[in-house]
Amino acid sequence: MTNSQIHTQHKILLSQCDLFECVIATHQYVKGKGGAALPVLLAGCRAAGLYMDVDQLKTFVTLAKTRNISRTATLLFLSQPAVTNRLHALERELGYVLAEHAGKEMHLTDKGEIFLPYATQVLSTMEEVMSVLRANGKPRDDLRVAASPLPSTYILPRIVQAHKLQYPDLCIDVHTNHQREVFSLVLDNEVDVALVGVKFRHPSIETLTLCEDTVCLVAGCHHELARKLVVRPSDLRNTSVLWFDRDAVASYWRDMEDTLLKSGLDDKGAHVIRVDSCEAAKSVIGSGCGVAFLPAMAIAQEVQNGSLVMLNAPWLPVIPYHVFVVYKKVKQNASPIKEFLELSQAVVSLPAILPRDRV
Repeated sequence: MTNSQIHTQHKILLSQCDLFECVIATHQYVKGKGGAALPVLLAGCRAAGLYMDVDQLKTFVTLAKTRNISRTATLLFLSQPAVTNRLHALERELGYVLAEHAGKEMHLTDKGEIFLPYATQVLSTMEEVMSVLRANGKPRDDLRVAASPLPSTYILPRIVQAHKLQYPDLCIDVHTNHQREVFSLVLDNEVDVALVGVKFRHPSIETLTLCEDTVCLVAGCHHELARKLVVRPSDLRNTSVLWFDRDAVASYWRDMEDTLLKSGLDDKGAHVIRVDSCEAAKSVIGSGCGVAFLPAMAIAQEVQNGSLVMLNAPWLPVIPYHVFVVYKKVKQNASPIKEFLELSQAVVSLPAILPRDRV
């Protein structure tokens, strides 16, 4: 029997099954045929009017590992209702209950335990197929990069410039979004690599520290505190303080907020100005209104030209701001990733602009 006849026979078999039976019936075929089984599986499901949602399978397999809706939502960057909805949608498609609540945990039913290895095999096969296609297809001459706002504004442009000088024919697609959205793009293979200011942990993601910066207290050059040799916490009670939401900028703000609270400063009252980006903060303090706590990389140019001034605040602890590179572990040996890491490390190792001397 030819491969074509085998494929046709398998497709007819699948068209007579429900989705649960499709996945199980395909398992032995997948083991024998590898990635070639995937199109047949999907074709059979379509012929039966069934549609396999990969996101639903990912959610089910992750839930089977964590046994907890909340932890599953965290790993997949979803809301808890979204996890529940995906699970229920898969169960409706299969016609079986796969998991049930047992106190605070989710336990797989007997059908769930049967279904798990096959669902895992399907996901693994799909990943294998994509890897084969990427390896044997036309060499890609583009690089897809994502970054959260801070690295996107102050680090990524220099890295992109270095790439264009080194690889002039390389097409670079840049995406800027919030931290979690950027991480989701990496997880879903929508981008190849990303720069973020928060260290995410996920079993399929590699996270490397690219650089470390320091948070500074800054004011406009005409602000009254710019003339003081030493700025104390009490001085900040008489001026506006720019305040970020905890997840708006980067992880450093959590530590910064704790430091301010210990110094008797909080986010209540008319003295607080809320902003959602470093660029907005610089515009506000540059006009002479208030002070802000910003990473040195964000203010280097303004400090150099004298429009902003770093204030001397001995009470302020060293609060680091880290920039991380994240990418899928399966791509760690890919040439574009290696080249991106090498050039990025070379770019950030260049001497930083130092703050001007105080008179």
